[in-house]
Amino acid sequence: MTDRYEDLMTRLEALGDECYRRMQAARDRIYQTAPLVSMSWRSSGVVLSPDGRLSVEVEEFGEHHRRRHYCLWSELDGTIREMPAPVDGEEQVVFSPDPRLGAGGKDPGLGELSKLVRRSMGQAAADAWLSLLSPGIRLVHAEPGDPVIAQLGGLPALPINSWPVWPGNGPLSHVLSVDCASLAMLMPGWNMPDSGRLAFFYFDGGHYTGYHGSGVGGWDHATQAGAQVLWLHPEDSTPEHLTHVATPAPPGLTAYPAVALTAVPALTWPGVEDPESERIWTASGLGTPDPETGRPPEADALYEALDVRLGAGDPSHRVGGYPEPIQARTAEWEVEQAELALRGASAPSAGPAVDEGVRGWRLLAQIDSDRTAKMMWGDVGKLYFMIRPDDLRARRFDQVRFAWQCT
Repeated sequence: MTDRYEDLMTRLEALGDECYRRMQAARDRIYQTAPLVSMSWRSSGVVLSPDGRLSVEVEEFGEHHRRRHYCLWSELDGTIREMPAPVDGEEQVVFSPDPRLGAGGKDPGLGELSKLVRRSMGQAAADAWLSLLSPGIRLVHAEPGDPVIAQLGGLPALPINSWPVWPGNGPLSHVLSVDCASLAMLMPGWNMPDSGRLAFFYFDGGHYTGYHGSGVGGWDHATQAGAQVLWLHPEDSTPEHLTHVATPAPPGLTAYPAVALTAVPALTWPGVEDPESERIWTASGLGTPDPETGRPPEADALYEALDVRLGAGDPSHRVGGYPEPIQARTAEWEVEQAELALRGASAPSAGPAVDEGVRGWRLLAQIDSDRTAKMMWGDVGKLYFMIRPDDLRARRFDQVRFAWQCT
């Protein structure tokens, strides 16, 4: 009996040591890649099974708040194995965002962001700017075991004879497909479709001109047909009309390499020239505006600090939240100019009416340049697909407007 007890205590100590080793390894890994990011790692109490094995459940969140949930089992011979955690009713969802990441929450990331903002400007301006934060979904390259909710590049699954074409120019390239059910769950306040897929297409011009930059953009409203979004909803199509396999690309068009993407909740903020940001710069009583930009130096200092904080890491693919502008003008401003031109209205560059129109646009998807997918939009640019909330609720994806920017 004593030998069996000592053996049990030895295995219990070894299991505790393995948990500690894994926690330290996760902490060191995050420190090497993102030292300012808080780590979350926890384990349950050790459970003794009737057969004598020991187990402990482990839950850890990495630098992107990606969740890993598994069990460590100590076998009778002392071997420690990692096994999938038992699935209960609450874990049947494809992906569950960390609730601490919601805008205005108490998560460490928001606290760090608050300190950064308050170091750049006064309390009133900082509070006003922080109130503009909006949650979004970052799409990052999936690793083995990650839930895949989107596909960058590759071939889409389309209804027969429905590959988008820009009349007079050629077929569009498939750049992204996203699972709507996952989006609806992750973004409950956005009125996303709860079934089917959203497929994004763009005429990149590279297959015809050799240059990845086709001239499609907000600067020329006549080019808007060079970017399209399809909502593929199988409940409204018979199986023979909606294929369940990849649709071959049209002749002459080479598909981008496919890259699986998973979802990471993220906080986003408006651009420095967003009307709401500019309202804060005007009303905040900050420093003397720069004669070239018209902004107080504190505003530029804040956005420079944000750029340094974000660094030049992985591609920034995104659904929802604010777009990340590369140029001073925001993507919302560019698509508003294109929309006015499409309606035949005059397109003033500034003024209360323009600001009101700019506020009405929401980011549907942002697709960054991505070496793995061999996507390069101009000089390391980004594609922006924008939509108005009323059109999203009505599923009028033909009303999506497009812009792209590069350095």
